[in-house]
Amino acid sequence: MHFLDFARRQVERHQIPCVRFIQADIDIDDLGIAGFDLAWCRWVASFVSSPEKLLGRMGACLRAGGKAVLHEYQNYSTWQIIPQSQRFGLFVEEIMASWRAAGGEPDIVNKLLPLMDSAGLRVIELRPLISAIGPLHFTWQWPASFIESGSRRLVDIGRITQKHAEEIQAEFRALAQHPGTVMVTPLVIEIIAEKV
Repeated sequence: MHFLDFARRQVERHQIPCVRFIQADIDIDDLGIAGFDLAWCRWVASFVSSPEKLLGRMGACLRAGGKAVLHEYQNYSTWQIIPQSQRFGLFVEEIMASWRAAGGEPDIVNKLLPLMDSAGLRVIELRPLISAIGPLHFTWQWPASFIESGSRRLVDIGRITQKHAEEIQAEFRALAQHPGTVMVTPLVIEIIAEKV
């Protein structure tokens, strides 16, 4: 399902007025918007070719005193499973390598923070977001679905074989059957900045 279609249906369903949707390539397109109180960005900076442009565009759309909130990865390799799984570890390594090969950076916070000033943004709060969860926790479903889709993508781009993807998926499903299994999610940093 396309995100914009889903968002439009939610706006209609809840009868929310004054919503305008813009679909744009953040690396290329000028968004043509300004004066906003809040800009929110989650898991985007890891995938853009220019974090400088992303922050610049976020800063440009805010009024003075407006807030920018980003949820971005700081240390993707913290994504782990207990008991340890070599296949899962290799999956995480391949995901990180695939992002870097495409021009992204899984540990993007290291690059973002030094760029804030030049985007006209002053950091006012940093908070780590990380969880240690079991298979019965509702948060488990997001990483579980990503392991399925992510391993298929790694096959499609030639980073792993179909057999390897099936082994990763089967091992993860087996681990999910044990209530003592723990997943530590990738470390995300919540960055709250103010437009100066």
